[in-house]
Amino acid sequence: MAPLLSKSTDALLIRLRFRADAKRVVYHIPLGSICWDDEVPDVSDPIRVPEDEQNLMWRLFIIRFKIWDSAPLPAEDQ
Repeated sequence: MAPLLSKSTDALLIRLRFRADAKRVVYHIPLGSICWDDEVPDVSDPIRVPEDEQNLMWRLFIIRFKIWDSAPLPAEDQ
C-alpha cells in the first residue's frame, strides 16, 4: 500500500506539538469549526503541501467531528 502523504507533508504534521499557550482559531472553510492553533499545520504555502494532501489533512478533522458526534464511520474512514 502506498503512503497517503508525501514525506514533506508527513514531516510538517510530525512537527506539530502541544502548546499550553495555544490559541483558539475559528476555521469557517473548510472545517466550519473551532480548533487550537497548535493542531493545524500552516498549509498556506501551496508549494509545501499539495492540494490533495491538504484535503486528506482536513478529512482527519472531519472524521474527528464524526467521532465526537458518535456518528458511524464509513469503512474507508475507520
